Amino acid sequence: MEDKKEKTGSVKRLFKRKGLIAIIIVVIVGIAIRQFFIVKKNGDYDTTEVKRGSIAQELILTGEIVADRHSSLRFPYSGKLAWVGVSEGESVKEDTFLMRLDTTSISQDLKIADANLRQKAATLDRVYDDLKDKQDTEDYSEIETRTAAETNKDVTVFSHIKAQYTLAEATLRAPFAGVVTSIANSTPGEYVLFSETQVEIVDPDTIFFQVAADQSEVVDIHEGQKVVIVLDSFSDEEFVGMVDFVGLAPIAGEIGTLYEVKVKFVGKEFDLTKVKIGMTGDAKFILEEKVDALYIPLNYINSDKDGKYLYLGKGEDKVYVETGLESEDYIEVISGEINEGIVIHD
Repeated sequence: MEDKKEKTGSVKRLFKRKGLIAIIIVVIVGIAIRQFFIVKKNGDYDTTEVKRGSIAQELILTGEIVADRHSSLRFPYSGKLAWVGVSEGESVKEDTFLMRLDTTSISQDLKIADANLRQKAATLDRVYDDLKDKQDTEDYSEIETRTAAETNKDVTVFSHIKAQYTLAEATLRAPFAGVVTSIANSTPGEYVLFSETQVEIVDPDTIFFQVAADQSEVVDIHEGQKVVIVLDSFSDEEFVGMVDFVGLAPIAGEIGTLYEVKVKFVGKEFDLTKVKIGMTGDAKFILEEKVDALYIPLNYINSDKDGKYLYLGKGEDKVYVETGLESEDYIEVISGEINEGIVIHD
């Protein structure tokens, strides 16, 4: 009996402890909730002012910088670099000499080809002279002699042309007017490989920002449309652009139905030694824009069953509003008891 009483007492004490713990937790939670509302009531919240200015609805697409006229130049064979005539960032005209390989060996090959050509030409002239009165009476042996002399000269002509071409290809020239954006090797005497790009040149007038828009997005894009471009490498800068081309057919080889969109940079020149072909970023297409609109940050808009509303000043006063254009960060207020400069809170 005593054991039973002791067990019963232990159980009661356990329940009392658990009940006490539960009461303490409830009190703590209650205090925290009350403190939260007191803090909110006392003004511990973010505030902002209703502002007036420009707001735009945007479509944001990722893309990269490309150029219609962009060449990566390399030599057709390996060799020792003999001369470099340009530097990075330099503007060049079409056919400007850029750099040259050592041509000592190649020049000798051309001289040998030239000597062989003279020899074979002289031999053919002698054969023609020997057979000048036998145009219609050549026997098979004479035909063979003449054909061999003609063929030998033809072969040396081809070798001479090849040697001339090889010598010409020892010099890199600008294929069009543009800016030298990269030079891989600039020290004469270095051995360069035919597989290495030596000079990159870009025509600045053909640079654009390229994006791919799917079939639901391309319908909102048109030529002449304003675009704001932000490059990943320069996130604090904005470049202004304009839609220059919208593809009529989907891009071949892409998964899904995607259309090419070219955005031309306008109004601001940039340093081509800093801004590189292939750099990525975001293009913000301005779908609609208002220049004299009331707007607030998106996170200050609340909603309930009666509609969208704002909290005014330091109290809990609700003001119901209608909204209009919505950008990435802001939303337009088009009606309601709201004026520029009014303080609202979240």
